Amino acid sequence: MSGKPRTTTFVVLCAFFGLGSVLSAATLSGRAYQGNVGDERHELPGVTVSLYGAPEAGGPRTHIVTKTTDSRGWYGLPVREGYEHYYIVAESGLDATCSFEGATSVSGAVCGNEIHYGTAGGPLDEQTLTGNEFWYKRDESTLGTSQKMSSITA
Repeated sequence: MSGKPRTTTFVVLCAFFGLGSVLSAATLSGRAYQGNVGDERHELPGVTVSLYGAPEAGGPRTHIVTKTTDSRGWYGLPVREGYEHYYIVAESGLDATCSFEGATSVSGAVCGNEIHYGTAGGPLDEQTLTGNEFWYKRDESTLGTSQKMSSITA
């Protein structure tokens, strides 16, 4: 049996169960780190990162998904189709000793704790969707000695 009938059956089943947009969806991903912007030595778990969509730049945003960075500081946000603009927002979730330091992106535009992707210049699948990084710094003056050591080795 050739692969074509199986593919057709799979696509029909996905359409029937409403999975079409999930299958074709891209994922915006990256990592969070502790330290100075550009220093990727200390991955940071526990950062809350959300994805919002908007029909136009500056228009009302719709929450799509929220994830928390894993033990390696990694996050992946599945994109829901139907928006012209997507905003990755680092919303912290960390304790009061951590403050936002900065962000970088390969294809997205960085503004504060947000990374913006637009589809006007081309579809998302033609852009680099990974490498969206966020950095946080700990205020060492508020930590005890054991906390300082754990923040360095974490």
